[in-house]
Amino acid sequence: MRKKVLIVGPISDFGGREIEAKLIASALLEENVVTMLSTIKMTKNR
Repeated sequence: MRKKVLIVGPISDFGGREIEAKLIASALLEENVVTMLSTIKMTKNR
């Protein structure tokens, strides 16, 4: 059974946090349903 995972944090569209969040999400996506929630505003680029 696939588990639901929520990644919450100040994730935007630039910088090191975003790269780390993407790596973690990519690793978890193989066996889970991953959703990301940003606590700061993102630009319309993504």
